[in-house]
Amino acid sequence: MLLQLIKQRGNAIIIALLVMTIAALLAVNMSARQHQATARSQHIVDNQRYEAHYQYALAWAIGILRQHYQQAGARAVNDNLTDPWAKPMPVYQQLGWSVNAQLEDWQGRFAINNLLTEKEPAIRHQLISQLSRLIQLVAPQAVDSENLATGVSGWVNREADAEDSLYTQRHPAYLAAHLPLSHPRELRLIAGFTDKVVKSLMPYVNAIPNANEPAPVNVNTCSAPVLAAIADITLAQAQQVIAQRPFASAAAFNQQLQTVQSKSAAATQKAHFSVDSRYFLLKTTVQHEQQTRINNTLLMRRPDASLWVIWQDWDQE
Repeated sequence: MLLQLIKQRGNAIIIALLVMTIAALLAVNMSARQHQATARSQHIVDNQRYEAHYQYALAWAIGILRQHYQQAGARAVNDNLTDPWAKPMPVYQQLGWSVNAQLEDWQGRFAINNLLTEKEPAIRHQLISQLSRLIQLVAPQAVDSENLATGVSGWVNREADAEDSLYTQRHPAYLAAHLPLSHPRELRLIAGFTDKVVKSLMPYVNAIPNANEPAPVNVNTCSAPVLAAIADITLAQAQQVIAQRPFASAAAFNQQLQTVQSKSAAATQKAHFSVDSRYFLLKTTVQHEQQTRINNTLLMRRPDASLWVIWQDWDQE
């Protein structure tokens, strides 16, 4: 009888321990789920806060670009680095948040998608040579700049089906896009472009989405390497021309360019130069406590002074 009572008490203790263990596991599981839900909710709230602070910078960019356009008038717009839009946005700080923003004229870069818009072989070859020179200037580690530039042309042009064989043999296999680039980082998909070469080239090229007509380079905002590559002059000569900015017109720029350009290069594509722009890149840095997020937004300014957001992306540091 005593042994039976002891067994019953032992079984009761074991059952109680099992119940307590199960209850503890359920409590831990519920706590973990609650923690996940709280973290998810906090993440959503943080994203909304970052988005709200980014919208402050976006409103500043749209306002200052529209005001500049309206004050100048559609026919007299001259975008240069002395304009208010070219200055950084006044830093916004409140309750531990900090917002910095800067506009860049995206037409101060070499337009990769021009390789698609130009159908004439002679002009396309000219553009390939320009891109090749730019690669040589800013990415000297590139093995064969001419081949890289030709590869870009084959990637964006629909009739260059022979390019597909370069990519169907890869693992995983894929085809050339035969479409305009939507972002310069897509250069990583093109044969021969290493991450290092793309990183070196990124600040000097754009992927303006308008494929119906060539996107001109703004001579009042372009860098010396871009100008040297397009005009086929040295970096020193490009700096000499840049020192005379801002130019009132493309004609005034061409006149100055002729003072340093050789006769063999005098047939530079004048139609590819301008002193006004439609596409601007807004870089916004939002900081809160120890976290920093960077937003890049491409804006297009239309003839009616309205601005459209073409794309945007977030990076996190």
